[in-house]
Amino acid sequence: MKSFHYFKFVPSDWMMGRIQRCSFQAQAEFIRLCCIYWNNEGNYLLSEAKIECECLQEMLDKNIIKHNDMHIYIDFLDSQLSDIEDIRKQRSKAGKKGASAKQVLNKSQASAKQVLSKTKHSIGENSIVEDSIEKEIPTYEEFLIHALSKKPNVSKDHVRSKYDSWVENDWKDGNDKKIKNWKSKLTTRFHIYQKQKKKMVLLIKKGKKESG
Repeated sequence: MKSFHYFKFVPSDWMMGRIQRCSFQAQAEFIRLCCIYWNNEGNYLLSEAKIECECLQEMLDKNIIKHNDMHIYIDFLDSQLSDIEDIRKQRSKAGKKGASAKQVLNKSQASAKQVLSKTKHSIGENSIVEDSIEKEIPTYEEFLIHALSKKPNVSKDHVRSKYDSWVENDWKDGNDKKIKNWKSKLTTRFHIYQKQKKKMVLLIKKGKKESG
């Protein structure tokens, strides 16, 4: 046996046991038979024991060992072997629980790593988006230069007001939509403003004619 290299031997049990009724040769053979029986983990054939021990019948008659049609049995060794088997089962069960707990831990750690990786990736993507949005927001000077290039006589106060309103609204227009191309948006606003201004002038002129 690899895990248990010895069996328990109690001298007092030996000196006071039935073995003392046997001859010295039978006692010596019994010690040898115990060693063979232990090494075979309690699985030893009666036919083999007959070959090994000249005094086997003497030990059987004194009930030192027992047998059936095929095997012999040594009670005090069988009891120890049974205890060993119970210990093996307990260790195996504990080992399986430990392995199961380790698998759960490994899965939890793997899941945590995946969540962390996704979180970092999400944060990275958000950072990229934020950086992209920040780059899309021009300085007031850039905003004004573009406004003057499209409408040289535009009011700087009007440009400043429009710029500040978009910035305060998180770079969104009056409809709360994200401004993706501010240059195109500003140019469109000028065209609309220009049309509204012309319409207003026409209405004023029309009103004056009607009142005159």
